[in-house]
Amino acid sequence: MFYVTGSAATLNYAPGFDTGFSFYYASLGASSVTVYDGLNATGSVLATLTVPATPNPYYVWSPIGVSFSGTAKSIDFGGAANFNGFDNITFGSATPTDNSVVPLPASVWTGMALLAALGAGRLLATRLAKA
Repeated sequence: MFYVTGSAATLNYAPGFDTGFSFYYASLGASSVTVYDGLNATGSVLATLTVPATPNPYYVWSPIGVSFSGTAKSIDFGGAANFNGFDNITFGSATPTDNSVVPLPASVWTGMALLAALGAGRLLATRLAKA
C-alpha cells in the first residue's frame, strides 16, 4: 500500500482484530502507525508505533509489529505521501508473516535429488576410470 496524497492512509477492518498487528515496510523517512478501536481512525488509541526509515527504500522491506489490548477496527498509516510503502499486513499477531516465501513442490525436490545422484555417479565413474 502506498498513498500519493495527504499525510496518512487509513485502513478499516469492521469486524475488528485483537492481540496485535504487523507488516513489512519501506520508507524514505520516519513515519508513524496508530491503531484505533473505532473505524476511520476514531475512538481510543490502542497502540502507536514509530516506523524508522529503511536503508535502500523500496529495495529493503523491514518487518515490524505491535501488540495491544482491546479490539482494533482501523489503522492510520502516517508520514509523507509517496515516501512510505506497507505490505504483508498481518492481523492478530505482532510478528510479521513473510508470505513471499513459497515452498518448492515435492517434484522439484525429487528432481534436484536425482540430479545430485547423477552428478555423484558421474564423478565416481570418472575417478574409477582414472584409477
